Amino acid sequence: MRTLTLEGIYSNGIVEIPFAPQIKEPKRVLVVFLEEYKYKDKNTAKFSFEKALELTRNCEGNLSDIVVKERRE
Repeated sequence: MRTLTLEGIYSNGIVEIPFAPQIKEPKRVLVVFLEEYKYKDKNTAKFSFEKALELTRNCEGNLSDIVVKERRE
């Protein structure tokens, strides 16, 4: 199944998209409402995947298994 993702704006019961895609027949669609998340903790807003990779570089095995093991101990 191929998908096409468009960004638009929902206001007053109408979804507005920047252009009409060239679709000739009716298609099923999913509409997802994205919430703007405001961080309460400023340190959380500075999370970096690069830093997380650096911190876990020396982990041997599956990280989730390591976390579960630590919590059980």
